[in-house]
Amino acid sequence: MIRLRTFPIIALCCLLTSLALADERKEKSGTIIGELKSMKNINDGKNTMIEVLSPGEEKARSYFVNHDPKIKGPIPDVLKAVRAAKVGDKVEFEWVGTGHGPAIKSFKVLKKGKSSENQKKNALAEHVGHTITLEGTALNAKLGAILHTKHGDVWIDGLDSWPKGYYEGGNKGKRLRVTGTVIERDDLPAYIAKPGEPPKSGIPVRNEEDLKTAKHRFLLKNAKWTAVD
Repeated sequence: MIRLRTFPIIALCCLLTSLALADERKEKSGTIIGELKSMKNINDGKNTMIEVLSPGEEKARSYFVNHDPKIKGPIPDVLKAVRAAKVGDKVEFEWVGTGHGPAIKSFKVLKKGKSSENQKKNALAEHVGHTITLEGTALNAKLGAILHTKHGDVWIDGLDSWPKGYYEGGNKGKRLRVTGTVIERDDLPAYIAKPGEPPKSGIPVRNEEDLKTAKHRFLLKNAKWTAVD
């Protein structure tokens, strides 16, 4: 009679099962760099879900901000960073697998996308010819006074520089609230840089499309301002 040695076989099966279970319990995680394609609030506005397209992938993947058990909600700093990003931005973040899908542990914007800049310009373009009020920081440039705002730099028409005490150089400008009529011009000094040619005075760009963008600016006409406390 041939006796089968079943104990080694059973032991091997148990070992393989244990390894498989351990692999399942192992936390999945990684780092993603890609383009932000969409963003929407979820869970009654308490969290945010984004879709990011990574290089080499055909379809964007969804991620949400990870849960902080101490506050029983999304990680505050990460949620703030995610919501500050714009569609089109190049982003980098760490994620961890959860029972509800991949969740974001850390997040940062590597490079602002063109769509972010377009959104700023479109916000002002909608108000051309209308009187609006903007808040920003006073700056001086060679061509005149500037108000640095969340919509980008807005020039103050007819003002060569801010009055004394409004701008002290560097980033030492007063916070101002300025009211004026939005106008636009294509008169900033810019040129197409060609290989081998010496640099010129102005903004060097690579092509005609960039030249048009570089020359454009928004201004506030008949501007009046007050300091913001």
